[in-house]
Amino acid sequence: MNNINKLTNISLFLSFGLLLSQFASADGSISLKGEFNGAWKSSSGSYSTTNEQEDGNLDVIFTDTVEGVDVYLRLRQKVDGSAQQNAKLGNELGTLSFGDDDGAVDPVDSKVPSIFNDSSAKQMIAGMTSDYKDGDNGNNTITYHSPSFSGTSFKIGLTKGEGGEASAGSGDITSASISSSLGPVSISFGSAMHDASALTAGAAAFDSAFVTASTSLGGAKVGVGMYDSDYGDESMNIGVMMPISGFDFNITYSEHEEQSGHDPSGYMFGIGKSLGFGDYTLEYHHADLTGSESGEVDTVRLGYSISFGPGYIPLVIN
Repeated sequence: MNNINKLTNISLFLSFGLLLSQFASADGSISLKGEFNGAWKSSSGSYSTTNEQEDGNLDVIFTDTVEGVDVYLRLRQKVDGSAQQNAKLGNELGTLSFGDDDGAVDPVDSKVPSIFNDSSAKQMIAGMTSDYKDGDNGNNTITYHSPSFSGTSFKIGLTKGEGGEASAGSGDITSASISSSLGPVSISFGSAMHDASALTAGAAAFDSAFVTASTSLGGAKVGVGMYDSDYGDESMNIGVMMPISGFDFNITYSEHEEQSGHDPSGYMFGIGKSLGFGDYTLEYHHADLTGSESGEVDTVRLGYSISFGPGYIPLVIN
């Protein structure tokens, strides 16, 4: 029954998007985009599993320019049945984003190349998860994206808390980041500042911070990222991505410095191929979680991402 309801919601959402396109102005445009991600995964020992969480969404995107202001509206229907909305208004002074937004940190804190299509600064190796929090939480966010000044730009975001005092999610999250370059090296750094109870009830306030750098060497891309969770662990990720005979070959290494106990580390080798309508990856992950043989986790993962749509958004926010 739940699957039927989800399909019904998506059908209605698609019909709504097609209806909107009939009313689009001559200057504006409506486009449809969609993607579906998932994986088959097998891990050693008690960590073994055969299926990984599937994720996907269908987007109706409207863009226009009204009296010198770029207007962007995205209506998103996710496969889990939830819906999200995001609106952006921009000109030469910058862009304001409202609603479902990643904040100022999440879009720029992962310059480490990884073929793991569900990876993030929080988890680069299967079985390893950092305590680092990037501030991407909730759909009540406003973010300012500055224009580029000689290759340097910044973002400032605020996610307002909701609910009663000291309840989960009631604290605000303020995020800020700066992106620039030093010659051929792209760099970013910033922080996500969480008020008390921003994530869980009664939790103390904390700040997380990051710095990343990446560059290209011939056809290869190299990146490194360092992340401080403030209250749990510090982590470092290093990755290399290079093309080989029409495939993308990737090596990623990750290590965490815990406040006590063993410091986990791990690595991943992966190869991927894009077929136009989708991307497919085959990966081998190894994680040392406890320092003993029983805590070593080996994972083989076959990932896939199938998508459709125009492949671009006229108002791109990086």
